[in-house]
Amino acid sequence: MSQPQINFWPIRPSIWHSVLSLLAAITVAGSGSPLFGSQEEVVTQRWVDEIRGSRVLKDSLFQHDESSPLLADDREGFTGLLYYDVDLRFRLTGRLHRYARTRQVRIPDTNGTEMFVDRIGRFEFQFDGNPFWLEVMGSTRDDDMTVYFTDPTNGISTYPAGRYAPVLRERDGAYLIDFNSSYNPYCAYNPSYTCPLPPPQNRLSFHVEAGERLPGPDLAH
Repeated sequence: MSQPQINFWPIRPSIWHSVLSLLAAITVAGSGSPLFGSQEEVVTQRWVDEIRGSRVLKDSLFQHDESSPLLADDREGFTGLLYYDVDLRFRLTGRLHRYARTRQVRIPDTNGTEMFVDRIGRFEFQFDGNPFWLEVMGSTRDDDMTVYFTDPTNGISTYPAGRYAPVLRERDGAYLIDFNSSYNPYCAYNPSYTCPLPPPQNRLSFHVEAGERLPGPDLAH
C-alpha cells in the first residue's frame, strides 16, 4: 500500500518569508520620511504600522497565494487570521549566545515522530524584569532563525501545540524577538502538514498575549 504524502513545515514558511521580505523593503523605504513628534513616537508608530501591514498582507497571501496552507474549502469563506492587539511589551531585545558549533538535533513533530533541525544557540532576554531564554533553531548563514515556543495561552487563546517566532539581528548587533510577529505552524490550518513541536526547554511561564491567535472555528483542526 502506498504511503500518503506528507508536507513538512519549513523553518520559515514561504508566505511568512515573503511578508518579512516586504517589511524589510518598507522599513528601508520609510527611513527617509519626515518625522513628526518625538523620535521615539515616530519609531513606535512606524513599527505598529509595519506589524498591521504584515497582517493584511499575510491574510491576502493565505487567501490567494498558491502556496497557502488553507484547504480549498476554507479559502472560500476566509475572512482573515485572528491576532492579539499590537503590544510594545512583547517586542524584546536580547543576546544570542551561539553554541560552539551548529548541530542537528531531533525534536518531536505533530506526526508523532521526530525530525532534525539545526540548533544555533540560546536567545537570552528579560520580561517584566525576569530573565528567560529560548533555544534558537535555523541557519546562521543567512540569519534565518526561529524559536518554537509554548506558553500558558496554548489551548485557550492560541494554538495548543505552540507557536513560532522569528529571531532578527538588528543593525547594532543586538537580537530581537517580537512576539507580535509570532505565528501558527501550517498544521494549524491543514492536517497534511507535519510540523516540529517546541522543545520542553522552550516553555515560557508568562502569558504571551501577542501575535497570532487560535484559528477561527472553520479552520481549527
